[in-house]
Formats: sequence, C-alpha cells, structure tokens
Amino acid sequence: MAITPTDSNGSRKTGAFLAFVPDQDANEIRMVEDGFSLFLTNSAWQKIREALLSGTEVFVSVAGADAASISVQWVKPAAYTSPVSGETYTAERWTTYHPEPTLPLKELVAVSSSRIVSLISEHDLQERSTAEDLAGYANLIEKAVDTFFTPLERRTNRELTIQLALAAAGHEVRFIAVPDLSADAAEDLQKRLESVPSPKVGGPVKLDFILGIWSAASKQ
Repeated sequence: MAITPTDSNGSRKTGAFLAFVPDQDANEIRMVEDGFSLFLTNSAWQKIREALLSGTEVFVSVAGADAASISVQWVKPAAYTSPVSGETYTAERWTTYHPEPTLPLKELVAVSSSRIVSLISEHDLQERSTAEDLAGYANLIEKAVDTFFTPLERRTNRELTIQLALAAAGHEVRFIAVPDLSADAAEDLQKRLESVPSPKVGGPVKLDFILGIWSAASKQ
C-alpha cells in the first residue's frame, strides 16, 4: 500500500523514500530496496531544490534514452463551495461513491437525482458515524423532500442543497433552493426537514445533500 496507489493496477509504483545525492557527474536514478536514490549534478539538484522550496514545477533529464526522467509537479487541491454556507472545502481528491446496481430502485415521484458531499474527512466520518445510520437518515430526508414536492403546483425543475450538521447535542438543517421557494413554502419544508429524526453521532458530522427535482412537465 505504501508504494502502489490506491485502486491502481500497480503498473506505476511509488517509493517508500526518495534520496537526493548531489555532486555527481551525471543524473541517474537507482532503485534502492523499497525506494529510489536520485544521483544528481549540482546544477540539477539546485533546480529541484528550488522547485521544492517555491512550489514550482521542473523537469530534469537523465543520461540514456531509455532512462526515466525526473520531474516535480504539484497537484492543486480540488475545491467544493457549499451553496448553503458559502464555505469552500479543499482536498487532494474527492471520492465519488455510487449505489450498488443490485439495490432496488427508489419509488420517488418528484426527486430525479441525489448525491451527498461529505464536508469532513472520510476518517472522521467513519469514526463518528456508520454508513447504515447516515444512509437511513439520508433516505428519510429524501422521502420528506419527495413528499413535499409531489403536488404539481410545487413542481418546478430545481436543485435543492440541504446542509445537515449533526452533533451529539442535536442537529441543524439548512437548505437553499435554485430557483427560490416562496417564504411560506420554504418555512414548510424547513419544518419537515427538522422533524426528521437524526442518528446519534460520536462527533460533529456535516454533509451537503444535493437533490434534483423534476418539473411537472418533465418526462419521467
């Protein structure tokens, strides 16, 4: 797991360590046990060192046409901005989980799509709750939304983002709809969402639950 990226086929391996050895006559890469040693000229080492210090990218060639090259590249963290709170969350990568294809289709009238964005780390999520509890809670929230938008007079094609903040002392629900709901409709939906019983958690859990709503004229 230390030298093979998660979910990869192992064709491109990393190393458990990387050693830089400057003051060489030529640039060369050698595999040493479970890591790599980079034998570098002083000029190449200076370029790599400056790239590591400044956060810039660099490419250094090595001797031999078939030899591996050396490059320093920086991966920019992916960002997600919650439309509910306006807060921006960054991560090296975001993992998308899809439902099992063997699960039965949900009998929903108004909800056309749904996805959940966790606003805490996967480790914290696993420490503070269970997939079963959160899935059950999300299903109840989704059902409440579907019931609310079932009447044709409320059926406008829209996106609804619900922020669910769970804690040991209780839970908080906020949402934003695009396009907006009327004040009375928003108040009604807020009460329905707040009445959904939340699961017990071992620490703060925050999620954005994003739901698509069919319009009355949509083909379903």
